[in-house]
Amino acid sequence: MYPTLFISHGAPNMILGNSKTVKNINRFSKELKKPKYIIIFSAHYVTNELKMLDYEKPELLYDFYGFEKELYEYEYEIKSDKNISEKILKHLNDKNIQITIDKGKNTYDHGVWTTLAMMYKNLDIPVIQISIPANYSSEQLIKLGENLK
Repeated sequence: MYPTLFISHGAPNMILGNSKTVKNINRFSKELKKPKYIIIFSAHYVTNELKMLDYEKPELLYDFYGFEKELYEYEYEIKSDKNISEKILKHLNDKNIQITIDKGKNTYDHGVWTTLAMMYKNLDIPVIQISIPANYSSEQLIKLGENLK
């Protein structure tokens, strides 16, 4: 099993510099074995029920204001993977954890892409973003985590 990580992204403009934090996050990613895919939860993607980001051509969401112009022009390629998404959907639904594709959302928020940009200069790992379900109890969240491992 690949480790579960909590990485706080700080201000999104951190990716524009070469701070000690950026260097440490990047170094940390190099010390880990390359994962087959990344499942990511961001505090900026909260839904009532459990949802997964639509895997059809997700884009970057610049969901912040008041930063440098170059941050709003920052490009970072992130790809999802339909096959992996479908396997996760099936696995969770088979475990009685209801999850659906969020057809109303097609963007990775800055909690996803800024963190990944600090970890991987060029990302060639599929990324699956899952919402934080606001209606879940602590027990349901633990069950979700256990079934994702």
